[in-house]
Amino acid sequence: MVWKDVYIQMKAINRSLAGLKILTGDECIRTMPQGISFQNTLACNLRCPHCQTHGKEKDRSYFNSIRMSQEMLYRVAHEVLPTADEYLLTVSGEPLTTPNMDVLLQDFSPYAAKLEMHTNGTLMTPEILVHLLPAAKGIHVSIDGATPFVLEATRKGAKYGKLMHNIRLLTRSVELLPNHIRPMIYFGCTIMASNVRELSAIVALAHLLGVHQVYGYFIVIYHDD
Repeated sequence: MVWKDVYIQMKAINRSLAGLKILTGDECIRTMPQGISFQNTLACNLRCPHCQTHGKEKDRSYFNSIRMSQEMLYRVAHEVLPTADEYLLTVSGEPLTTPNMDVLLQDFSPYAAKLEMHTNGTLMTPEILVHLLPAAKGIHVSIDGATPFVLEATRKGAKYGKLMHNIRLLTRSVELLPNHIRPMIYFGCTIMASNVRELSAIVALAHLLGVHQVYGYFIVIYHDD
């Protein structure tokens, strides 16, 4: 029996114990987390004005310097991924800035945990998709506009045409996969005054590009200015 099969059995046992714990209310039943979020990097290649961590240049420079060491990332992964069903790479930065991400995805593959990834989509390439798609359960693309003017104003550093190309590259690649291994593709939109009139157009754009679902969340104000 290979390790991947062992990990799949460990996940099933962990899920069963978690269900039993909920049904019986027995806090003595010890279980491991079924979902893991690694804050492996806070770096991002964009500078969205509404972003708490990268909206201002001073903050952006600071957060772009923060990365989890590879040794710690691999050590924690070895502790938690054998029983976890899914994991996320950073949601406070851009996961595709992770150094040697192709190698990381290959190294995490034997754990049989599926990746949920939130990305701005600008760094998507055919080379990374080769490793990303087999690992992914869901890929969430953050998009805050349906037109070049609004998108490039809310996603500073992004180029509309390039992003549309990357998204269609992603969705077309998914369409070519067998149904049972296709990851879900989502649009995530921050709803604010600058794009509220484009919400219906964002949904139409998702349909045009082959994105499966669209969700939105309201902007959070962190500073008076």
